[in-house]
Amino acid sequence: MANTVLYYAPTIFTNVGLGSSVAVLGTVGIGVLNVIVTSIALLIMDKFDRKMLIAGSIGMIVSLFALGMLSEFVGANSAAASRGTIISCCLYYVFCATWGSVVWIMVGEIFPLKVRGLGVK
Repeated sequence: MANTVLYYAPTIFTNVGLGSSVAVLGTVGIGVLNVIVTSIALLIMDKFDRKMLIAGSIGMIVSLFALGMLSEFVGANSAAASRGTIISCCLYYVFCATWGSVVWIMVGEIFPLKVRGLGVK
């Protein structure tokens, strides 16, 4: 789910008018942001519990919708499209970190200890 945006980030960034070197740097920046936000999500997960999943779902839907609308309707090579695309991708990863951290912990809690290794596969 999250990897699709990261895989195609250089293509998405070049389609809105950013240069290829800026597109690669933007992809690296999004990867760094992903690590930072996931670390924060792991720290606050116990406080907010599974409510993070609802907020994460809504945030991912809105940010992907905005990314799609920017790609489809805003002209390439415009500053608004470039900034909006970068912001939408970053917001997507901020909200995706909620799912990435909560779901992996929750899946481990569902299965009994004897079969947990097989159940998580």
